[in-house]
Amino acid sequence: MAITPLPTPPNRSMAAELFATTADTFLSALPQLASEIDLASIAMNNNSTNSTSTTSILIATGSISLTVQTAKGYVVGQTVKIASTASPTNWMLGDVTAYTSGTGALVVSVNVIQGSGTFAAWTVSLAVSNAGVGFTLSDLQKQAKTGFTSAGTAPAFTVSTAASYGAHVAGQRMRVKFHAAGTTGSNTLNRDGLGALSIKQYDYKGTKVPAVVTLNQLADIEYDGTEFVILDPLPNLVTADISVRQTVSYGPVDSNGYPSFLPATSASLSLTSQNITGTIPLIVNSANALTTLIGSATSNLTWSGLTANTTNYLYVNISTDGVLTTGSTTLAPVYQFGGTRSVTNGQATFNVSEMYLSVGNGSSAVQTYRVYVGEAVTNATTVTSTVAYAYQAKYTGQWINPLPAAGTAFQASSNIGFTYGVDCNTEQECVVADGGFSVGDSICITAQANATYIFPTFIRRSNNTVGATAAAAWGLGNKTTGVAFNPVLTSWKCRFIVKRSW
Repeated sequence: MAITPLPTPPNRSMAAELFATTADTFLSALPQLASEIDLASIAMNNNSTNSTSTTSILIATGSISLTVQTAKGYVVGQTVKIASTASPTNWMLGDVTAYTSGTGALVVSVNVIQGSGTFAAWTVSLAVSNAGVGFTLSDLQKQAKTGFTSAGTAPAFTVSTAASYGAHVAGQRMRVKFHAAGTTGSNTLNRDGLGALSIKQYDYKGTKVPAVVTLNQLADIEYDGTEFVILDPLPNLVTADISVRQTVSYGPVDSNGYPSFLPATSASLSLTSQNITGTIPLIVNSANALTTLIGSATSNLTWSGLTANTTNYLYVNISTDGVLTTGSTTLAPVYQFGGTRSVTNGQATFNVSEMYLSVGNGSSAVQTYRVYVGEAVTNATTVTSTVAYAYQAKYTGQWINPLPAAGTAFQASSNIGFTYGVDCNTEQECVVADGGFSVGDSICITAQANATYIFPTFIRRSNNTVGATAAAAWGLGNKTTGVAFNPVLTSWKCRFIVKRSW
């Protein structure tokens, strides 16, 4: 670059008026001179730090070595950009760690890349900084270089960054959209081929636990120096009150709406559940005073090593991250309002007044997040029958029509699983107009007529059944007059309703 010559400088021999004019002209040219000198200096520096290379290199992060021209001005710590000469959108950015002037050997620690491939024609130039390189306003608005969609086969997720973050450094963050549902306890993420690391999240106690990952979940993820942590996790603990706790809340059902996650029998002393999927999971909740821990299974569960020739009580333990672990015992759980908790090894006790379950270990009763989900009856070698407990500890039976005649016993399998604090009733519905009642009218008082009197029918129950006996003719009161009458049995239907009272 040419530098414009300065005008004639003033000297003392000049007349005063000419001296002043010459001085003004000279001084006014100095700013242009300074600017041109700066440009020339930059050009000289660029020339000393611009070079080319024919070394064949794969675009990647980490230390790379290449040969450039000799006698350049590279110094350790400078940031340089190494771009493919033929396709400059493929480049690497990093800091000089070594340069030998006499041979042209240049070593660069690359921490940012764009593009991919192996090239043997490079242009090397000085870069001011690697901070924010390649980021435009649009990039920031769309998270083009900070937000990515996962790939791989779940739960082994992978992600490729548009502008590589380089080696793992504590505090690195990115937004990831998961392309598939994961498996809690097995989810990993491999960023840019650096190796699979566990994906964790924090629970309500501040404990780092395996993360829950769902299809299309958007997650803010940070590397904490050990593994990836989801900073905005899905909740696994419900702290609000749940009206029906310590039970299976939801799960697969049959055509009547009853639980269908246990097979009727098994050819061995192991039992594998059925119908549990990611679409229809099994959801259980375990009470802990004012809070409730939620657990779920999105695939079938297995209870192994059942005891022969007895009733096995099937349960799941819930970890703080919601993972279910199966187990069984021959000791029926005890449900009571309050009182002493059993310390017998394996004996579960649930005190309603304290609202939590404990399991004895021989010397003490240890609070445990456990929910009993059903029963399996065995002979010497197989499971002969099963019971899946009613969801939400509620049972609404199938309609019985006509009403059972006098002297007829009738019952149903409520499968509540216990008798303490259980309310039972029957519901009658009119199917043909009778006694002033219209079709569809429903009543919830069961009565029988004895001469001119009406008295309630008693209902009997066990852990898993509910029943009654029509000892005399059914009796109702006329809808309009209240006068007792014996209903036409075929004009009515009835069913049992059983639910927990706590």
